[in-house]
Amino acid sequence: MFDATPYLDECIDTKNPYAEKYLSLVSINEIGQNIEKHHIVPVAYYRYVLGCSTVRLVSSPDMIPENIVSLSKANHILAHYFLARCIKNSNNIFVDSQIYAFVNMFARDKSLLKNNPYYTEMAVFYVENKNVVVRYKQYELCPPILPKGCSFYKDAVTPNIQRTGAWITQIRNHGKEHYTFDHFGNCLSVEIQGLPYIYLTRDLQTGDVISINIGTETAVFNKNGFGKIICTFSYNPFKPTNDYYVTPGTYEFANNVHCMIEFIKHILTEKQVEALLTLANTYFVKQSEVFAISYFDIPIAPKRLLCQAA
Repeated sequence: MFDATPYLDECIDTKNPYAEKYLSLVSINEIGQNIEKHHIVPVAYYRYVLGCSTVRLVSSPDMIPENIVSLSKANHILAHYFLARCIKNSNNIFVDSQIYAFVNMFARDKSLLKNNPYYTEMAVFYVENKNVVVRYKQYELCPPILPKGCSFYKDAVTPNIQRTGAWITQIRNHGKEHYTFDHFGNCLSVEIQGLPYIYLTRDLQTGDVISINIGTETAVFNKNGFGKIICTFSYNPFKPTNDYYVTPGTYEFANNVHCMIEFIKHILTEKQVEALLTLANTYFVKQSEVFAISYFDIPIAPKRLLCQAA
């Protein structure tokens, strides 16, 4: 089993007696109630040592089946204890993260381990290392690296395919601009004061665009992510079919596409832009009243700054 688990030898000291206990514990998937998923090679290794920008996602390297095991809640705490005792690495943040994981879990659910033969030594280890909570949280409080001119940052996650990695806001002469980015670093939305709102839905695993909302209407791309697209416009509940019909919002959508085309070119592929323009031109009737906005730049996705331990 462990032959297919990457980085295991780099993450634990195999000569440490606790390493054998750890590997024995995580070698069998448990079943029953109160079962939790445990990463054999910790998520923090991928994050802090390998520098992976995305973790705990379906497509993330830490989520391969060989690295996931099912454990009871009590054994999950015990696994983190063994791991904290046999961890090896020169990255202080990573080492502290594993001590922190055990301390946090033990403090919350130590009653589950009262009859465990390792309970006494776990309690001693907890008392000796509980100050790690303050030290480790300092790493998490480090500010992100913001694009120039951006004044606000917030990590944000939604529980579906519209997962968001970061929100940022910046103020320019004309007013406020607000952007969101997914975990791939792709721009998901553009919200600029006085201009049509753009919002994209992207696939969680691939980052492919599923749909784009511009103003009040939405265009849905086909399964290939480009080519023919279907504009949802306004659904008619009085028709027995799922047909959509043209409304004043349809023409507004076409105008918004042309108004925001310079932004759209930065967040869609060339073929997607071509398909969107083809659809918009079908309903584009106010050409003399529409001016493409082209004097704003979409900032790059922000990157978190990981502090180095002293």
